[in-house]
Amino acid sequence: MHQADARVEQGSQPETEGVAASGQTLHKWALLTITVYGAFLLYYNSNLVDARYVNHHISNLIVTIPGVILLLFAYWRGYQTLKSNPSIGIKPVVFFGAIAALIAVCIPNFHSSDVFSYIDIGWLQSHYHLNPYVTTVDQIPDFHADPMLTGVWAWNPCPYGFAFAHLTRMVCEAGRGDLAFTMHLLKCINLAAFFVLAAVIYFGARQLRLPRPDLSLYLYLWSPFVLIQSLSNAHNDVLMTVFVMAGMLFVGSNLVALAIPSLVVGAQIKFLWIVAFPFVLLFVFRRFGWKALAANIVGGMLVMACLSAGYAADFSHFRFDIMRQDLSFNGKSLPALIENIGHGIEHLAYHSNNLPWFESGLFKFIAAVKVATFAGFAILCLWRFLRAVNEGKNYSMTRMISDCLLLALLAVCLVSSKFHPWYILMFFPVALWLPERSELRRLAIILSCTQLFAITYLGHSGGINFVLLTATPLILSFIRFRRNRKADTIPVHN
Repeated sequence: MHQADARVEQGSQPETEGVAASGQTLHKWALLTITVYGAFLLYYNSNLVDARYVNHHISNLIVTIPGVILLLFAYWRGYQTLKSNPSIGIKPVVFFGAIAALIAVCIPNFHSSDVFSYIDIGWLQSHYHLNPYVTTVDQIPDFHADPMLTGVWAWNPCPYGFAFAHLTRMVCEAGRGDLAFTMHLLKCINLAAFFVLAAVIYFGARQLRLPRPDLSLYLYLWSPFVLIQSLSNAHNDVLMTVFVMAGMLFVGSNLVALAIPSLVVGAQIKFLWIVAFPFVLLFVFRRFGWKALAANIVGGMLVMACLSAGYAADFSHFRFDIMRQDLSFNGKSLPALIENIGHGIEHLAYHSNNLPWFESGLFKFIAAVKVATFAGFAILCLWRFLRAVNEGKNYSMTRMISDCLLLALLAVCLVSSKFHPWYILMFFPVALWLPERSELRRLAIILSCTQLFAITYLGHSGGINFVLLTATPLILSFIRFRRNRKADTIPVHN
């Protein structure tokens, strides 16, 4: 008996030592990550940073670019360590992810001033009692005299949904006219949403029976892209994604009646996930029947009615003209790339950047590209939905998520005239619910890594930004998808 126990102890000792060594390796990558965030905290609080959020200072070469490379390297190596050693568990993933998040939220917003536009929207409501969809900041007499109105996008009415407008109003009421305190409140709300979304991702991955939900949790919690854009720069995309993914989580639970209401709240922060509604409703009907479908539709309408209260009465006065102008702006997208190339040709061939006939032709060509892109996207949406209908009860939750994710990704990366790197936050977390071998999941992860370079010089390089950080991953992923699909269809002969 004693000899057998001794053999068992000897056999388990190498395994225990291997787990400990793997844990120490993960700790090493965690410490490297935390060190970089600490360096960013010091750097972006210094006077070396360009106050205009366009980081062209030489120190960008010394701090930001090496920091981005180190963060991505540690992110990848940590993933490999966890993937090869599942016994590490989620405790160190959560612990070190939380520490990194707490440091990241203390880094001042350095890549975007959007958080101040959120405050402007809220202050228009809480202090001036104005509808931000009707009145813009620059319509306030001498608005620069008000320390709470920073004038970021002062000419633009609220570009977000009613849910976010309500949130900004409540935050500004709580901030009581203190700009710094109000900004920190918004960051704290994002921090809370960040942790809630981590829980939703993990438990959703378990509900979907992914073999390694800990990997999905890691890829989100340790993502330098997520931490820098949602916590350091305080973008509201993470708030939208919480409600969208919670709604999808409700679809597979006893709380199915909350699915569409939750999605409505998410879509009333940012509008992207409206594309998911037909697929989610179809899944609810196939899985739970007419009663669940009716409950979701009624619940969604009630939520929408509550959110629109206080705003919809002035609907006829909404500044849709400015909203359309903002949405059609060409920025770091496919139309922006065409525009940059066109201006380059104009300058080289005619030594001018303002020839009326050339500008008119270029404008018409870009407009035609936009129409063709949108038409193709609409056809794809219809085709995916009809295919989902034809699948009947075989239409799985994973398939539903995949359909919605594909359309959201294409809408952001190809269809939209305006693109900002933090838009990836709107769909990247959802991709972590797909199987590890999914090409769509892999593409979303790659985009979250390439778009991290947008905080460097590449983020302000015009067409190069789109080509390198967006188009290249999309093209390579499509080629790999076609190659793998073709390989799967080739018959195997014995």
